[in-house]
Amino acid sequence: QYQYTIKDLLKALQEKGLKVSQMWIYRQETKGNLILPKSTTNFKKARGDRKAGAVRILTGQQIHDIVNAFLPGGRGYYNYKNK
Repeated sequence: QYQYTIKDLLKALQEKGLKVSQMWIYRQETKGNLILPKSTTNFKKARGDRKAGAVRILTGQQIHDIVNAFLPGGRGYYNYKNK
């Protein structure tokens, strides 16, 4: 099963016409609107003000569900644990 990252999620959101950035995704996570699975073994070094953090690992189905949740008329909330 192929594993996707935040960049793939960003591309999928932009293909549906949502003008979002990686910062938007991080803000949604901070607000608690977007809860994504994080890798237990793959960590990124932080640049700038951010703390080091785990890489987000997504499946194709999760990306599809997230895009639908944030499209107009969607819930605006996604938690991978509820699936």
